[in-house]
Amino acid sequence: MLSAGYKFIATKQGLTVRPCCVYNGEQVVQTREDIVQWRKSVNDLDSYQNPQCNNCNYIEQSQVKNSRRQLSFRYVPDQAEVGDPAWLEIQTDLTCNGGCIMCGPEFSSYWAQELRQPIKISSRENYLTLINELVDLQKTHHIVLLGGEPFLSDTDQRLLQYIKDPSRVSLQITTNGSIWPKPEQIASWQHYKSVLLNYSIDGIGQRFEYLRYPLKWRQVEQNMIRMDVEAGSNVTCKINHTLTALNLYYYEEFFQWYQQRWAQDVNHRGWALTTTPADGILSPRTISAALKQLVQDRYGQRKPTTAIAHVVRNRADLRAYLQEIDRRRGLNWQQTFSEIAQAI
Repeated sequence: MLSAGYKFIATKQGLTVRPCCVYNGEQVVQTREDIVQWRKSVNDLDSYQNPQCNNCNYIEQSQVKNSRRQLSFRYVPDQAEVGDPAWLEIQTDLTCNGGCIMCGPEFSSYWAQELRQPIKISSRENYLTLINELVDLQKTHHIVLLGGEPFLSDTDQRLLQYIKDPSRVSLQITTNGSIWPKPEQIASWQHYKSVLLNYSIDGIGQRFEYLRYPLKWRQVEQNMIRMDVEAGSNVTCKINHTLTALNLYYYEEFFQWYQQRWAQDVNHRGWALTTTPADGILSPRTISAALKQLVQDRYGQRKPTTAIAHVVRNRADLRAYLQEIDRRRGLNWQQTFSEIAQAI
């Protein structure tokens, strides 16, 4: 069975729910009865057999990181009953200043504006109110805020009005690192049991700026250094590296930067590093045979690079996708990733 978790996502259809972030499927919910019936449908789901859990199975098989199935009971207390919202992932504000290449208009207002597909969803306040009506937030012990870019939102502050005792709740915020949080946001964190800031860093320098366009590497790195010094004692920081067909070959470059600056953090804040494989057209599990060979030649069987690239096929679709990105944004992926340009 799946653990006592819920992921709520704002979509054009309304507020949807999944049992976790990697589950391949979601359902629109409007009432408490909707949630009750949906929960019944997933409680007895065999996550090792159901195709909607393929992403989790793939992560476990590649041994790149712990899967959601392995981690999902971490925040569930012993006394919790099946269906309790022990942990929540909330993705209800899609305001974003980034057009990250592995994202799209369904999760980023920047993407939507670039493609002239404005996001039409209900107000942010309405969604938090609805979530509070659908589940008992007093039974929640861990909350993950996703975006958009959460530091362009005030969701972390508005959550406090729905939680009677935030001192028992750990808060996790996933950020692209380009925005320094407002003073009132930083002040609100002191009310939580702990706060984890999860920085999405998929490369350094010009490769970061291509993958996380139009963000600027220097600004992001400066914000990380500042947060390392100024954050409160209940705040820890982590770096999450999304593995894609474009950055697999450059993992060593990124990892050396991490080791030199963050693995030996003088403040001992605990900048852990995790890796996550991308889905969709940039997935590292569907790279070309030529690129897989380049990665194998460079890393051997070292994880999390070679081990994740299981399937090989011609990637003309990826080349076409990158050419369209370059046309629209005035970029040149073949220059930025020149060492692998002929292998994709």
